[in-house]
Amino acid sequence: MPAAFGGGDVGPGYFRTLGIRILEGREFVSEDRTASPAIVNEAAAKRWWPGQSALGKRLRFIANGQWATVIGVVGDVKAHSVNDVQVYQLLQPENMQSDATLVALTSGDPGSIAGALKGQVWSIDPRVPITELTTLTDAMAETMSRPRFNVLLLGAFAVVGLLLAAIGIYGVISYSVGQRTQEIGLRMALGALPRDIRRSVVGEAMLLAGVGLAIGVAGALVVTRVMTSMLFEVSPADPASFAVTVATLGGTALAAAWLPARRAMRVDPMIALRAE
Repeated sequence: MPAAFGGGDVGPGYFRTLGIRILEGREFVSEDRTASPAIVNEAAAKRWWPGQSALGKRLRFIANGQWATVIGVVGDVKAHSVNDVQVYQLLQPENMQSDATLVALTSGDPGSIAGALKGQVWSIDPRVPITELTTLTDAMAETMSRPRFNVLLLGAFAVVGLLLAAIGIYGVISYSVGQRTQEIGLRMALGALPRDIRRSVVGEAMLLAGVGLAIGVAGALVVTRVMTSMLFEVSPADPASFAVTVATLGGTALAAAWLPARRAMRVDPMIALRAE
């Protein structure tokens, strides 16, 4: 039997209020407080009971050792990572914590019902402190601020890496063209056309870039598996992502090699041979 973690204690109507899809079974009702039900998310159902229905399955909670029966399967909620295994229990009044969260659904401006919500809470117990009122949009923005910063930081490093790669390819090909000036002049004196010289220089650059891309793709296929928790609706070996990356890096290599190739096409055979 799997040991459960994640999710938390929630009340009846929690999933309907937050718009979390019920994929199988049902959500909690007040009558469930006399039983020991649990609701799991889709990731938990696939991991623990692949190819089976999770309804009616038993699991045990690590925190208290309590056994529970699964009565529903809900959609995944991207809380801490995109592949969280989440298990929900029905909130019991005796287990109510001081930092409990009340979630309310409104069809109008959420800010307009703040006073009414406070009044409802204090009508039950005026001693309950209300420390924060926020909308779901603001709460999600705060939750996603760190992942968004990480993505922006990684994106900045990627851009810097791309620029360094372009500068490196340009420098290598420029140096190679400078070293081969006499050879290029001799070839042109013997009848080689400028387009032949361009094809040779660009071909050399693309060969080097192709070898580097092959090694990089092979390494990325291994490394991206470690980054699975940071990916959202994208597999570690997503073909489209790899195709775009290869095309971008290949285009960068081509652009970096183009200027040295144009310079090689303009080599004067007489000057090159006189230097020889």
